[in-house]
Amino acid sequence: AVTIGHNGHRWPDADPIRTFTLVDWNGIHAMSITFCRCKIPDGQCGKPEFQQLLRAGIFPGSVKEPQTGYTLGLLECWRQLRSQGKVSAYNFVLVLQRMADPFFTGLVPV
Repeated sequence: AVTIGHNGHRWPDADPIRTFTLVDWNGIHAMSITFCRCKIPDGQCGKPEFQQLLRAGIFPGSVKEPQTGYTLGLLECWRQLRSQGKVSAYNFVLVLQRMADPFFTGLVPV
C-alpha cells in the first residue's frame, strides 16, 4: 500500500488500507492507499485527505473521501494535448486505458 504522509512510511495512526484509482500519464491503475491520521504538525499530518493528496502531487477526484486521483504530470499532459493536439477527453481516456492494458481495456478501472 502507498502511504500518504510520513515520507511514505506507515504510521500507527494511519487509516485502514483501501482501494484507490490513480490516473497517470502511463495509464489507469488500481492500487492500495492509506492516509495519515496522526496529530504531528509536519505538513501532511492531521490534514484532510484531499490536502494530503495535493501535497503528494495528486489531484483528488473529490474533496470528501477521494477514491480517485490524477497526477499533476497527467493534468499537464492533458493540457498540452488538448491545446496543441486538439485531443478530445474521450480519446484521451481511451489512450490511458490502452496504456494500462493494451489487450483487455475493458478490465481497466475508469
